[in-house]
Amino acid sequence: EERKEGLEVILKQAEQMSSLVSRLLTLARADSGRQALQKLPVDLGLTASAAVDKVMEKAEKRGITIQRRIMPELEVTGDGGSLDQVFVNLLENAVEELSRGEHDLKEIRLALYCRPDCNVIVCEDTGGGVDPEIQPHIFEKGVSSKGEGRGLGLCLIHQLVEQHHGTIDVMTETGAGTCFTLTFTDSVPEEA
Repeated sequence: EERKEGLEVILKQAEQMSSLVSRLLTLARADSGRQALQKLPVDLGLTASAAVDKVMEKAEKRGITIQRRIMPELEVTGDGGSLDQVFVNLLENAVEELSRGEHDLKEIRLALYCRPDCNVIVCEDTGGGVDPEIQPHIFEKGVSSKGEGRGLGLCLIHQLVEQHHGTIDVMTETGAGTCFTLTFTDSVPEEA
């Protein structure tokens, strides 16, 4: 039994290290401009649903519900792998936030809808919010609202969204949760 527990700890740490190395490599490529984005049709609804499925088990184990309202046929031209990473990172951050501290309601809401000029993604949680001193710097490398955080996730999300010529905004209130709003036009412009 002890060996099994020890192996599970080692496996979990190896997965965390692999994830960290992957994020660092992606961030380094993005910083250097060497991360070439594919320019293919991406179904945002399918990509978002797949990301929810990836974090659902972790969320359920922690008593967290994930609600999704996804309009069908929301499509952008871009890089599916990068957009998947955006969704997964946003959702994992929300799960981690809701796992810390006591919250009456542990819920993540993910909504995707279309405006006439863009597609909108809203990811909000009912967690503790972000410290007002950190909020202006939340997308900077090395800035984390989590004591054990490395400050890479939101920086990476910000860079990937910008590479898709999208925007990301955050609204947060201490004790009342955090809401990220991403907007994407229908395509990634061709490089000049």
